[in-house]
Amino acid sequence: MLLSLFFYSHNFGLSHSGKGGGDVYGDITGYMGAGSTEDDGPKNCFNAVKNYRLGWYDLQLGSTNPLDYTGNQKSFVLNGVADYKKDGSSDGELISLRLEQFGDDNGVDFYLGYNRKAGVNSGVSQGADQVILYSKDQGLNSALSTRIVMLDIGESYTIDDYRGNGSTVTIKFDKLSNSMKDATITLSSTPPPPTAAPTISCGGFGRFKVEIGIDNFAGETYWQLFEKDTNNLVEEGMDKTDYRPNKSKFEPTDGTAFCLDPGSCYDFKIYDDYGDGLKSEQGGFYRGFVGAASGGEQYTKIFEGAEFVSEDNRSFCVNDITAGTPTYSPTKAPTNDEQNCTDDPDFKFQGVKSCAMGWISQDLEKRCNTNAKESLYPNKLIKDYCPVTCGSCDSDTSPPTTSPTVSIDKGDCTDDPDFKFQGVKSCAMGWISQDLEKRCNKNAEELLYPNKLIKDYCKVLCNVCDPSNDNNDYDSCAINETPFKLELGIDNYGKEISWKIVEDSKGVEFFSGSKDQYMKQTEYVESYCLPNGASYSFTIYDIFGDGLKPNENGYYHGYLNNELQFEGNTFKNEETTTFTTNPNPSSPSNFCDDDPKFRFKKKKKKNCKWLGRNKKKGKRRCKKTKQGGSKLHKLCPYTCGLKFGIGQCKDLKNN
Repeated sequence: MLLSLFFYSHNFGLSHSGKGGGDVYGDITGYMGAGSTEDDGPKNCFNAVKNYRLGWYDLQLGSTNPLDYTGNQKSFVLNGVADYKKDGSSDGELISLRLEQFGDDNGVDFYLGYNRKAGVNSGVSQGADQVILYSKDQGLNSALSTRIVMLDIGESYTIDDYRGNGSTVTIKFDKLSNSMKDATITLSSTPPPPTAAPTISCGGFGRFKVEIGIDNFAGETYWQLFEKDTNNLVEEGMDKTDYRPNKSKFEPTDGTAFCLDPGSCYDFKIYDDYGDGLKSEQGGFYRGFVGAASGGEQYTKIFEGAEFVSEDNRSFCVNDITAGTPTYSPTKAPTNDEQNCTDDPDFKFQGVKSCAMGWISQDLEKRCNTNAKESLYPNKLIKDYCPVTCGSCDSDTSPPTTSPTVSIDKGDCTDDPDFKFQGVKSCAMGWISQDLEKRCNKNAEELLYPNKLIKDYCKVLCNVCDPSNDNNDYDSCAINETPFKLELGIDNYGKEISWKIVEDSKGVEFFSGSKDQYMKQTEYVESYCLPNGASYSFTIYDIFGDGLKPNENGYYHGYLNNELQFEGNTFKNEETTTFTTNPNPSSPSNFCDDDPKFRFKKKKKKNCKWLGRNKKKGKRRCKKTKQGGSKLHKLCPYTCGLKFGIGQCKDLKNN
């Protein structure tokens, strides 16, 4: 019974409940952790994160930012779920209280709940009658939770560096009353510490800093610095348990620097206990900086990386760094030089999210005009650091005479974290920069993309990011796919148009566009790859019922292989057009056929059938692993669909 509820809950958008350190099932204060295997029971409910997300207790949900009343205390009364007053007779008591931090921007928030052992929650086996603090990452729409602390009466807990500005928030469990129904808590906060005047460490020379960005899993990663000649340990970072998921930190954390000997060489080693490195797609990275030889406050970035297994090593010599324009200093002021209009590669919103991570385009107008929260430049907006992503690179100061064009391809211009040259060398490992021109133009030796070069996978490193390139050539797709391009011109009314592409035989939705991403008087170019040999329906919608007005530059055009397949503008609520991708003789003719040439990591015996034999690893690989720029469920659609219910042929599992 519990197992069925666990899986049904995923349909409600609920994710797992963990306790940190990579244990995503360790929280059993409510459902969605490991839990019991009893047929009937135990009587248990969801934790505070899930309760807030579900909205079942909407009359007793609360949200607060403790920094709004810094210097004062504020009390709240929490109830257990068994005491929810669905008739609205509550007097301010809450089932779940959200502490607002970064959730509005897809970051971490905290949640408080009283886990009363009574009624429908009488079978709870952990944290009974305690006030429990949880964290939740990836914004308001996520429900993956981590248990932070369980408090008894009189106990308190402090959250350090709240909102990333050095503030603290303290939660205290004051008392129980009303026959244990009411749990009273107090929230208090401290302001951020004053900014100290900058000082130059080490006399200005031999300064070394490290920046670490942790992915979704903390408690696994740490680093050490060794003198190269003697292998003596010189410096080391914080304890691995002190790092937080999806947070980045400079070390030393006090704003100074490690002092190294000019003229000496060192080995920087970073370790991951779990053996999966730092995932760049989850915001993971590491970087090393040395103070410029001029002795000033500026620093030069000397190495960076992310994707590794259990250990990665970077060697450097302090006297290798010469004076010049540094590649890193405290986030530089944005430039208005239109000849160099590029997204700032060093900008990280709230220390985590770069211009290229895709979060801005989810709500382009709002997020581009959000304050960048940079202490040195308090009036700058995100669009000042991400002008290409925000479409604010104007060629002159006069108003544009034509609608702006936003080019959206299958991914932002970033180095592909899954690319491994000859199955070994990633973009971030430093081997390309040893001979940039030669190695960037070398064939990538990828089976599915025989014409692609290394620079097609390592775009940032090879300096080939071109925001005007809409990536519609044949090389953009695998040999068993057809390039599809949609050109969309929005008339004088934005946020009304949406669309989707559905494969007709299975009813599988492949791609779609949301009305919230399309601004008025803007032209969009979007590129995708569709499996060969299938029939598709393109449907475009207008919620206002007046279509796209041609006299206001409204239109839509669909292309296959750069050949026009359909076009339109004047419709009412919706319009549908069907088209077919042609089969390619050198690739599977059915979009549910496995690619016969696929070999996992170029191992002779590891084909699609091999992928389906291991239930646990095969499912994970189908869902997450890439090879040659394509996820495995696109290369082995039949196996991943039939065996694991993943990908474009997922319906095969139910037949």
